[in-house]
Amino acid sequence: MRLAVVSGKGGTGKTTVATSLAVRAVELGLSCTYLDCDVEEPNGWLFLRPELEHTSSVTRMLPVLDQASCTGCGACAAFCYYHALMLLAGELLLFPELCHGCGGCPLVCPANAIREGSRVVGEVRHGRSGSLHCKEGRLLMGEVDSPGVIRAVLDHKESSALEIVDGPPGAACPLVNSLKDADHVLLVCEPTPFGVHDFQLVLRVIQEMELPASVLINRSTGDDHLADEACAKAGLRVLARIPDDAQLRSLVSQGEVAVSRVESLREACDAVLCSLGVAACKH
Repeated sequence: MRLAVVSGKGGTGKTTVATSLAVRAVELGLSCTYLDCDVEEPNGWLFLRPELEHTSSVTRMLPVLDQASCTGCGACAAFCYYHALMLLAGELLLFPELCHGCGGCPLVCPANAIREGSRVVGEVRHGRSGSLHCKEGRLLMGEVDSPGVIRAVLDHKESSALEIVDGPPGAACPLVNSLKDADHVLLVCEPTPFGVHDFQLVLRVIQEMELPASVLINRSTGDDHLADEACAKAGLRVLARIPDDAQLRSLVSQGEVAVSRVESLREACDAVLCSLGVAACKH
């Protein structure tokens, strides 16, 4: 099973939940892979502290211009949606930071004045924390191709009973790419007005993609009516609640995986894994 853990905004405890689920799954005897697809701000490794095994670069297509062959027809500039190519006073200009690497400009150039080159936009780190396999994507500073790095993280040959995808917050293209081939989506919701608002935004994306989903409410105060009403309206099941806990906050602030030390967090992880059928339920 590939389980994607997502949230409508940052700071909801998404990574805390994702890393805790991965660690708890291993404790229960499952083979598990943790995939950090929050490539602009990855922090799962801060908690899991895996031993780095190797790093691989992520590249994307970048056009290489042959000015001598260019006829100045402007076909490539007209084609480029992101205006990475511009014809100015008969000279073709390239703005690499705007290029999204679609590979279309060489195809539309009638003079064959553009060929495909490559540009490093990020990296994927591979490691292990005990028997837990970990992969983390990192987008290089100044680059925009986070979907490309996310796809590289998800493209792997590990064989695990459970894959935990720590998705990026928000409801944009990075989220959509992180949900590729997800069997189930766990939405981490903070039961505040802002948390529920952003939760509803990301829920629309998941519904549009027709993915099965359920909810974990984090920092529950015992009065989660805003979140409960939103879930009921969407027909989503709340699998677990993690109470607002001072000990848990303290451990997380120190970069500790608290699932083995905080009973409420451990019980919430067990409830999720049990409900999804990947771990035996306690009777």
